[in-house]
Amino acid sequence: MSVQRFDGKKRNNSIETEYVESFERIRRKNIFRRIKRTVLYVFLMFLLICTFAAAVAAVFFRVKTVTVKGDGNYQEQEIIDAGNIEIGTNLFLLDSTGIEKRLLDAFPLLYSVNIKKSIPSSVQINVKFDKPTYYTVIGNEYFLISDELRVLGKYTYSEDMTSQYPDIKKLYTSPVKRAVVGETITFKSDTYSEALVSLLSFLSDSEVFSGITCVDASNKFDICLYYDHRLKAMMGSVTDMNVKLMFLNGIVNDLGQSSGTIDITDAEVGYVLLSSNAVFE
Repeated sequence: MSVQRFDGKKRNNSIETEYVESFERIRRKNIFRRIKRTVLYVFLMFLLICTFAAAVAAVFFRVKTVTVKGDGNYQEQEIIDAGNIEIGTNLFLLDSTGIEKRLLDAFPLLYSVNIKKSIPSSVQINVKFDKPTYYTVIGNEYFLISDELRVLGKYTYSEDMTSQYPDIKKLYTSPVKRAVVGETITFKSDTYSEALVSLLSFLSDSEVFSGITCVDASNKFDICLYYDHRLKAMMGSVTDMNVKLMFLNGIVNDLGQSSGTIDITDAEVGYVLLSSNAVFE
């Protein structure tokens, strides 16, 4: 006959371990349920806020006023009409990108446009227009050019162009590859554009700029400037152009109303050949 010994202490430890494990499972389940409820409440609250905001925006935030800020020769209403902004349109659903594209397509002189929406009901169109500084002749047409070489317009007759832009300067360039209104003019030489933009930038910042009537940059290594139809300045390449222009300004001031040819191909030495009958472009 066999006798089994019962260990009461071991049994009690086993029951206690099972109780602890059961308690931990219940605790974890309760934590998980609370997290699920919290996430659900947050989601529902977020959805409610979004729905309320959308409803408020749809009802209250509608375009009532449209204004234009910037310079240019266009009437404010022309720009508003071209942008096709309808009064009553929802402010937040207004397609700013589409408006900007329509305006840039409609106005070749328009350099940049930005749409600013102001709560609760205002739209401001900020525009910046390019100003034609030069014109160049391609074939039998006169193309208006900005300092950054954007083509801003073209004319068939020079009289029509000069009547609208009496101070515009003539520009001779190297052979043109493509000239389309609203785009940057391109040349057959790939390296020419950079040199020309650099030259025009130096010119616009110089003190002699207002008196320049013509720029002959057809050869970027043999640039000529014409001042007040009475002085021809041979400037060489664009190298040290800022120094050469300061040199030219000093010579022009010293010459007064004299006419002739100035050679400043060397930034350190200048030569002047006066001629009482000289008339230039």
